[in-house]
Amino acid sequence: MTITKLTEAPTEADLNARLDAAIKHALPWLGSESVRRETKFKVQIGRASVPIKNDSGSHEARADVLLYFGDTPLAVFELKRQDLNLSLNDEKQGLSYAKLLSPSPPLVVITNGADVRILETHTGSPWVPETPSEQALRDLLDNASKVAKGELKEAIHTLMHDSPAVWMAAVREISKSNIEALSGSWEDSLCPFVRGWILPRNATDVIEKQALAGQRVSLLVGAPLSGKSNVLREVCLRTMVSPTMGALYLCAGVGSGIFQTLADALNQALSWPVTPSEARNWLIQISNQNQQKLLVLLDDIDPGDSTSRRELEELLSDTFGQGLFVAIAVHESGSEQLCRSKNMLSQSLIGMKAKVITLTSLSDEEFKSAQDSLAKRHMLFTTGAQYSAEMREPWVIRAVSAHVQARASHLSKEAFASLPPMLSLRLIAEARTRFESPELIRYYQAIASALLADAQDRDRRAPLLLESLHTYVVRRLTLGDYLPSEEINRLVSLGFVRPAIQSDEPVLYVRLPELVASELSKKISKEIAKLLRNGIPEAAELLINAAQHLPLGDIVAAQSVMDCMADTGTFPYDLIVTLLDLKPTERPVQPGTKFGLDFPGVGYVMVDYLEGGKVKFKANGEIITADVSEVDFGAVIENAHPWTILSHLVNRLAATRTDGDGVIVMAPYLIKEIGDSELLLRRPGQTLDSRRAPMHDLQGGAVVCHHAGFLEQITYSTYEYLAYEGRGADALINEVIDLDSPFLLSRVHIALQEITTLSEDHLSQWAVETLETKVGPALAKHIDGVCE
Repeated sequence: MTITKLTEAPTEADLNARLDAAIKHALPWLGSESVRRETKFKVQIGRASVPIKNDSGSHEARADVLLYFGDTPLAVFELKRQDLNLSLNDEKQGLSYAKLLSPSPPLVVITNGADVRILETHTGSPWVPETPSEQALRDLLDNASKVAKGELKEAIHTLMHDSPAVWMAAVREISKSNIEALSGSWEDSLCPFVRGWILPRNATDVIEKQALAGQRVSLLVGAPLSGKSNVLREVCLRTMVSPTMGALYLCAGVGSGIFQTLADALNQALSWPVTPSEARNWLIQISNQNQQKLLVLLDDIDPGDSTSRRELEELLSDTFGQGLFVAIAVHESGSEQLCRSKNMLSQSLIGMKAKVITLTSLSDEEFKSAQDSLAKRHMLFTTGAQYSAEMREPWVIRAVSAHVQARASHLSKEAFASLPPMLSLRLIAEARTRFESPELIRYYQAIASALLADAQDRDRRAPLLLESLHTYVVRRLTLGDYLPSEEINRLVSLGFVRPAIQSDEPVLYVRLPELVASELSKKISKEIAKLLRNGIPEAAELLINAAQHLPLGDIVAAQSVMDCMADTGTFPYDLIVTLLDLKPTERPVQPGTKFGLDFPGVGYVMVDYLEGGKVKFKANGEIITADVSEVDFGAVIENAHPWTILSHLVNRLAATRTDGDGVIVMAPYLIKEIGDSELLLRRPGQTLDSRRAPMHDLQGGAVVCHHAGFLEQITYSTYEYLAYEGRGADALINEVIDLDSPFLLSRVHIALQEITTLSEDHLSQWAVETLETKVGPALAKHIDGVCE
């Protein structure tokens, strides 16, 4: 332990005057030149460094000062107001401060200017030397004994119970330590937190407001990788300097109970060896203090752990006071389990007292905050990312940022690294570079096999089936066909999968989605190779089914084609043509149509379109009917997956083909064919911005507004092709002008407009000229004001 001086400026004149008088009264035989003082110092409790400051608002009207005799700590000096009597608590706090300093000052002096008590630190007894003198003081310093371990525990106990400044600093140190243990670099995918960076979420404000409003417990509910842990971390950071709230972050999913987890944390971080019962009693005392509030943040709690559940319900009982607030991060099925009694027929105490905060994809406001946060690190999303459903997922933002952040960290203030507006095959390429462990690959091959088996089972309950379309979730029973139970348990213990209950079935949510997609692609590619020997339609159907029923399905299917080419050494031209011939179509929604939706914050919703313009919504046992015109039923795009798969392959199919029309180069050929679609080729997201697509209505269809940026993969692939070819793409530009398709012109216009912002002068100048002289005027014939 060391003493760190914190005084940065002279203390206030009135405090100096009172101290001079009090020191002269308490220690009259010491010359003023022999003593110096520090009105700000800090004690070290384990790893927690607790500042002791004498502000004007200091509690109990007491000034704590550290006196030095020469360069040696002499005494903790406590000066109270003259109208306040000295108490036993004053002695206990002064002795606790002294015992936790190293070297420990041998004396504690407590005075109100008239009454003086001088105590020996190591005994707590009054110091009564035969002859008060400097020599007696030197003898005391020479013979000062070391503080016993038991006395240290008592000293910490006193401060942790009676000094809010101490226990708040201590719990913050525990939180800091626990969070640091779970933090890593951008590339450390298994670490929940990126060291030095956080994604701001609105749920953090809600938790703080509920805590201040007197709410006892909040459930932070969300899917795996939705950012629940990061919200709890943000609460810790936001309350780090709060005078009224201290946040204690605990990873509670260890199966040993909440009080045992707390006791372990207090012992490890503070060197305060307490039992679970003592930790519980400490919480009781802290919770019944009036001015400060302790926020206990429980991450990864296991709803099936009977000990944790029982102790959690005890925390909500009247035994604990209003100074305690508990926030629990839990998956949706875990939330339902916590909120129901054991017989599932009534609400539990948690369900009756808890406020639920649902964490979904990033809202529009949160995405803007994410953009601001990344901009501070010299990373900017390409235009159009705000309309991408995938870019609203925290894990996706981290994944796409990981490969550019190292380069971005070396850029000047005016320069930025570009983040893609949507996910692409690059995600899988980076996963294959990052994850090379043979054992890890073996595990994920088994997971991929189980996911494919589940995807073929259409008898799964609707909520699980719908969730499996956007989240990698596998039934535990299915995975058991590919891995023994002890290896599944190892995956759980290592954090690669997370157990839960969904639709009354034990399931596992899989971490590292990019690695899952990679292994799925490898397996599907082998099936494609077999099917291509027998016939093209079967191979195309397999790819389309994968795109429809798997998360990141279009990317998985496109990568499967690439893997198949690499394995067989052949170019599947006929397969490409077959997919291209499956043109997307639009179908109006008719009465009698039924949809199942996985709606954020609500769960499974059944939508039933009825005769007479009525729409019936059924969710959580409630039915709501709305009256709308049948014209407003809207339309659905069918058979879009073949073209979205090909959109990812535009710049990967480095091949030509000679047929009756001459030589066909695949990239410009696909750009022209797919880019001419009158339909929007994208999957809408779950927020207003990600669903909204700024469009210009035209006869026969609609085009994306030229200011909107990249909403479709085909447009982004067109950008990549043109940016690579530059003036070499003039032939394609001329063909696009000749075709005079507003849909193709619009997509090319967006691509060129983004190229004008590139730092390469030759490219940006070419794009500007091409827009002004060719593409802009051609598109303006169809859309007014396109060049504004």
